[in-house]
Amino acid sequence: MRPSTHSYTQSLVSSLIAEHGEARAEEIVRGWVANEPILIDSDTEILKSLAAGRGDVAITNHYYLGRLLEEDSAFPVQLFWANQADRGAHVNVSGAGVTANAPNRENAIALIEWLSGDGQEMFAGTNHEFPANPAAPVHPIIAEFGEYSADPLAKEELGRLQSQAVELMNRVGYQ
Repeated sequence: MRPSTHSYTQSLVSSLIAEHGEARAEEIVRGWVANEPILIDSDTEILKSLAAGRGDVAITNHYYLGRLLEEDSAFPVQLFWANQADRGAHVNVSGAGVTANAPNRENAIALIEWLSGDGQEMFAGTNHEFPANPAAPVHPIIAEFGEYSADPLAKEELGRLQSQAVELMNRVGYQ
């Protein structure tokens, strides 16, 4: 697993708090600690560790597996979409914004508009992500992962609960 300092881990624990409440989220994270996970601060290295037999299961973002499969189509790790019978898989998002004092505001807005429209295929495809724009095609490797149900939790909740998630992980000894 990733360490507690990783933003993906903090986001995941925030989603657990939002979905289950703090007491149940703490039980879940205590379970992680009890399993004595190998902590690796790189999704790619986590997947390579699985392939090398250093574990049976891991939590990573799908696009890291997509990148490894592009390098080696026989990479021996298979994706599993979590929580498909209930809340859906946890989803991290990438975002963009323009600062109030941006010297080239119009160009910045034009870039963001391009990235969310015509550029979405290049951005998502190159990074092996599912495109945010539903009209953009999905990279063939990623399309093979199949459809999934995403957790509908408002992403603002993840940020709102982040400090609580960090406190929870510290309290239970999740490094």
